[in-house]
Amino acid sequence: MKQPSEIIHNGKSLEAILTDHKIWLDGKGGECASLKGANLVDAYLVGAILYMANLEGANLEGANLKDAYLAGANLEYANLERASLECANLDMANLKGVNLKGVNLKGVNLKWVNLEGEVK
Repeated sequence: MKQPSEIIHNGKSLEAILTDHKIWLDGKGGECASLKGANLVDAYLVGAILYMANLEGANLEGANLKDAYLAGANLEYANLERASLECANLDMANLKGVNLKGVNLKGVNLKWVNLEGEVK
């Protein structure tokens, strides 16, 4: 598994992106996490707070998102093949066209999730 400090997206470590996102959520500056098209294959994101984050088209194949908070996140056309979403909160997330092949959805909150379009 790759740690957030080992993953770079648009010249910035995922760890820094997640920190800025938390600051943004706390209303103290920072910025909303934009991980559009990010390569997050095998990322270790257990318990990650990605509320309202943009993960459109991100490759999360094999990522560990156990207990992650993805409520309101945009995962449109993301690749979640073989990812673990066990006990994750996806309340009101956009999962339009996502690849869910082999995904662990045990205990996932899927309330008001958008599954419009072709989900693979």
